[in-house]
Amino acid sequence: MSAVSAPPVASSSPSIPLVGAVGAWLTATDHKRIGRLFMGLSVIWLLGVSVVATILGFERVADATNAFDVNAVPQLFAFTRVGLMFGVALPLLIGLAITVVPLQVGARSIAVARVASLGFWAWAAGSAMVIVSIIGNGGPGGGNADLVDLYLLGFGLGLVGLLAASVSLCATVLTARCPGMTLDRVPMLSWSTLVTAVSVILTVPVALGSVIYVAVDHHYGRLAFGGNKGIDTWLGWSLGHPQSFVYALISFGILADIAPVAARRRQLVRGGMLVAIGLISTVVLGTVSQTPQVFEWSGSASDKASSAIPYALFNLLPLLGAVVVVALVLFTLWQPW
Repeated sequence: MSAVSAPPVASSSPSIPLVGAVGAWLTATDHKRIGRLFMGLSVIWLLGVSVVATILGFERVADATNAFDVNAVPQLFAFTRVGLMFGVALPLLIGLAITVVPLQVGARSIAVARVASLGFWAWAAGSAMVIVSIIGNGGPGGGNADLVDLYLLGFGLGLVGLLAASVSLCATVLTARCPGMTLDRVPMLSWSTLVTAVSVILTVPVALGSVIYVAVDHHYGRLAFGGNKGIDTWLGWSLGHPQSFVYALISFGILADIAPVAARRRQLVRGGMLVAIGLISTVVLGTVSQTPQVFEWSGSASDKASSAIPYALFNLLPLLGAVVVVALVLFTLWQPW
């Protein structure tokens, strides 16, 4: 008699343990995962900022509504400003760029991927510190001195994270392109990402320096820079116009790339797009002054001229670039041929 062989045992691949899955995300070097982490946390920031801004809006409309203590309102306004710029706009676009740019330039992955991953975790840790400090009365003008120090530490750590991610993106576009792809041939999203990354590298260290000397001044109580009430004074330029153009620059590259795809034709005005994005990038010149430039309507003609030149350079020139990008996108979409 022939021996009866035992039926084969069905092989099943073991499922990935939870600890392994968490570890894979914590040590992620894949550009798609890093980009998703940036975009996912940015969405959470957006939800939080939207809720706080909505409640603050109702308070301003109806005086009888007192959802927050009057002393907390300045800190919550600071939370919405920091959240919109450094919690939503810049990291969301950086996350999208980290996901897409290596694919556009033909790179196997993002350059110095561990720096980009470190940038995310530094930004995430800084975001958590900012939120905790504001909850504990430690935002700009807050009464808890230790948590004000924590707010400044978190703000600075978040800036370091975004700076690290920008360095990784800049290195990707400059050094990881596929053979034959020169800088004048990279897609507009990748080009605008390069311009944004360089602009962030030039301007964010200035904001980081401001955070450092305000933090040192506040911690040692010398009050040369206004203490906890001077935070917005010294850092306000990094959260408003025209510096916000730097954080939104990648979005213009997205528009420039979407238009030819939607119109099913090649980009016919690429040179104009490059010039327009270059005009927008002139906002980095405003970092030198670190103060909003305002046109003076009163005074003599010489006073008006002296205020008009920096106002046009720091405000109108970037705005002109944005208008040109939108006009060229519409031209690409609506041209009959």
